[in-house]
Amino acid sequence: MIYHFSGDIMKLYEKIYNELKEEILTGEYTDGALLPPEKELQKKYEVSRITVQHAYKLLEEQGFVQRIPGKGTVLKPSVNKTDKQIIGVVICDFDSSFGEELIKSIEITAKEYGYRILLARSFDNHENESKILSDFISLGVSGIIIQNCHGAYTKNLVKLYLQNFPVVSVDRFYNSLLIPSVSSDNCAAGFDLTGYLLKNGHSRVLFASSNPENTSTLTERLSGFQKAFMQTDLASKSGVMLTDLLSPVIRDEKLTEKDIEKIADTIKKTGCTAIVASEYFVAELCEKAREKHSLKFEIVCFDHPDTLKVRNIFSHIRQNEKQLGSTAVHRLCSIINEEDVTLRTFIPSELVLTEKVCK
Repeated sequence: MIYHFSGDIMKLYEKIYNELKEEILTGEYTDGALLPPEKELQKKYEVSRITVQHAYKLLEEQGFVQRIPGKGTVLKPSVNKTDKQIIGVVICDFDSSFGEELIKSIEITAKEYGYRILLARSFDNHENESKILSDFISLGVSGIIIQNCHGAYTKNLVKLYLQNFPVVSVDRFYNSLLIPSVSSDNCAAGFDLTGYLLKNGHSRVLFASSNPENTSTLTERLSGFQKAFMQTDLASKSGVMLTDLLSPVIRDEKLTEKDIEKIADTIKKTGCTAIVASEYFVAELCEKAREKHSLKFEIVCFDHPDTLKVRNIFSHIRQNEKQLGSTAVHRLCSIINEEDVTLRTFIPSELVLTEKVCK
């Protein structure tokens, strides 16, 4: 499958190059094997001889083939079909609420480009992330797609950035590092989610999150939350922020219980009738606080497990994980091929409503 980045039709020689490269990488040719003659490819693709020669020249420059006068184009001996044909994928963690479809999309699209993926989870730990990046480089990956850890960036990520190694951030990005990123339009999503509550008559709404500093998803969602209140003409409406929850980052039973109590206390003190949870795990904390303390407030959140058992318990923002994953691979492959790419790519999300009302 051929993708077009700028809306222009892909040049014919690139199409031939990509298809021949995929055949090489999937083992259709053995070392020293003769590739199709130029005339055969001219007839197959209905192109000129120059077009075919250009495709073969590109394969030669990439080290896949060699042109032998009087014989033709052959696969280079001892070409390692997997060397430099792996994309490393670093993700904090994944489940049915977010991550599973993203990884599937990355894997499918990478395969279309002739790459396999090597997946590792950092568990939102900076040391783990740094070690994974180092391991990926040692294994000779062609490029890396990374969902950055919450907070400050790691030393090895900065190192890769300074070395101009092909890296694309997915879901999150760092403003201070000019690493191309593909993420949801979280500001617009936060605005829509909060606006939904305001239109439903909630006058005081709480934004619940872990510390959003240096985590673009959270800062953008918070920004959308704040903009929704700024654009309302009702002075009685106000937003409250609770942004020091710890258990979304450090999954610990004691911290979870403390966060549940913190949410309940904040609701009691502020009189908020609804909560915008920055992620599904936070929504679960809010649900536990609501049940434990017999409180009444509506919960909306970002992301949601897409299973029949828990379908649409909360109104929520559904991210387009399929497009996030495929676009991230497109961008990374463009960088590997030394093409210019957009620094920030934002993918629209969807507001999914449920008929379930506040208890």
